[in-house]
Amino acid sequence: MIIAPLTVNEADRLTYLDRLDLIRSERSTDFDAIVDLAADIFECPIALVSIVGEDEQWFKAKHGLGADCTSRDASFCAHAILQDEVFVVPDALKDERFHDNPLVTGDPHIRFYAGCPISADGVHILGSLCVIDRVPRQFDDRQAQQLQKLALAVNGLLRSFDMAQAAKRAELTQRAQNQVTQRNATLLDRITRVSGVGGWELSLTRNELFWTDQTKRIHDVDMDFVPDLDSALSFYEPDSRDLISAVVDEAIETRSGWSTEAELRTAKGKKLWVHTMGTPVVEDGEVVGLIGTIRDITQTKQDELALKESEALAQKTLLELRTILDRMNQGVSVFNSDARLTTWNQNYIEIFGKPEGEVQEGITLQELLEAEAKRGDFDLDVDQHLEDLYVQLALGEPVHSEFTLGSGRIISTVHSPMPDGGWVGTHTDITRRAQAEAEIRHASLHDALTGLPNRLKLEEDFQDWVLQSQQDGQEIAMVMLDLNKFKEVNDTHGHHIGDKLLKQVADRLRASVRSGDLVARIGGDEFVILLKCPTEAAPTVLDRLATVVVDTLARPFDVDGLVLQIGCSVGISLSGDEAKDYEAQMRASDAAMYSVKRTGESGYGFFPTQ
Repeated sequence: MIIAPLTVNEADRLTYLDRLDLIRSERSTDFDAIVDLAADIFECPIALVSIVGEDEQWFKAKHGLGADCTSRDASFCAHAILQDEVFVVPDALKDERFHDNPLVTGDPHIRFYAGCPISADGVHILGSLCVIDRVPRQFDDRQAQQLQKLALAVNGLLRSFDMAQAAKRAELTQRAQNQVTQRNATLLDRITRVSGVGGWELSLTRNELFWTDQTKRIHDVDMDFVPDLDSALSFYEPDSRDLISAVVDEAIETRSGWSTEAELRTAKGKKLWVHTMGTPVVEDGEVVGLIGTIRDITQTKQDELALKESEALAQKTLLELRTILDRMNQGVSVFNSDARLTTWNQNYIEIFGKPEGEVQEGITLQELLEAEAKRGDFDLDVDQHLEDLYVQLALGEPVHSEFTLGSGRIISTVHSPMPDGGWVGTHTDITRRAQAEAEIRHASLHDALTGLPNRLKLEEDFQDWVLQSQQDGQEIAMVMLDLNKFKEVNDTHGHHIGDKLLKQVADRLRASVRSGDLVARIGGDEFVILLKCPTEAAPTVLDRLATVVVDTLARPFDVDGLVLQIGCSVGISLSGDEAKDYEAQMRASDAAMYSVKRTGESGYGFFPTQ
């Protein structure tokens, strides 16, 4: 009986995987593209992004395999997640761990396996990116590095998945906040409608905890209840209990206050969300105790009544609001129904880099945007933007926008309408996230060795060009070339020389084409040039280009002192021949190329072949 090994942090890993909600998640073309690319690069029939769960391994992406999951006990990836580097099994039948494995003795008949661990946070290994063959193989260091680079792209997609899950949770929170917004007049009213504020005092010297009567009412205990620190913490739900313990310890250590929300279950079993604040009491340089407040934030109506009954409490709560807003990571701005600014925090000023004195109570949004436009932080039409914003807010829906400042920082803004005609703006700097997403996309669309666009990028641009060519009447030409004698270079001098030669080939091809043409690497020694040209000029343009490419690659290459002579076979097709269909044009160019290759000489030919 086969039993899969377990990681040292298996319980934490499974908890993290469960929170991520990755297993059985929706299929993704980004993950699919990576396994397709892996299968192509390593010339393996099977490539997988495998997620190892408690009892099974599930495939987030798969190439060349029909099954969606297998038993974890039979999984090769269960062994790969125990490694720091790429896990390789050259011949499973000769490996005592796998020779009688049902995936080896039966379908899919695994003989070779190479898997690289993958993670979304760098701590918890979730599974592996692996390639599989049905015949024994060797896997050198260069191939291991290539697999690791692809795994980095998978890690980036996993981080994006994690951020997307967090964004969904944030969106649900935002919707709940919008519902609260619709029940209250303004953001200021929502925060300052306070009633039933309880007080407490903890003496560290006497180890005594005192609760006011209101605090006892919040906890649903009798007035003669005598609390201590352990009993007070026991009312909180487990996650919140850890949070409160942590902020209390930090307050004592750093002599700083806190303001946080927590989940509490009263003595009568009623579940509440409370807002708690605290600050240290310092005497003679030592922290001797803590004092603070607790309030039930599920009772906003009662809070509003208490606010109206006490002007002093309202002033206190106003100061509290300013403290809370200034501690938020997001920038906050509140506008009334006249589009005039009423409330904001310091992060709002810092996120947008606003100069001193620009932000002041009563200034209109139009004046703020016009000031931003003057210094290059807003490149839209101010009047049109405001008109669109007001129309959408009037429909009662949040308005999501992204702005790129002159400094290059990217700001995400959500304007949430309020019943009185005003709105609340929340502003988040998403520059790092946007840059990370751009880097992941670039890696998924480019060849790791040469930096050229890959097959996925080639097909994507082809489809875009088809739409353009239908408007401007141009032909799309696909020039496919295969290097001659390249295998001899690899066999004679090794893959490291071959890789350097491919880089030089890529450089020469870049220099041979026009600025608007696309050069892509689609396989080991196969390249494609994609270009547009007027129909009547196509033969002349393509003859000239093909001649330049053939002559350029016929010149000797100097690689680490070695003089290498290769050549190329070039096949050319025009989109008019195949009605602008990518796969059809690829086949046409390939047929023309192999017609040239059969001559044994470097050269080029057109489809249809003669």
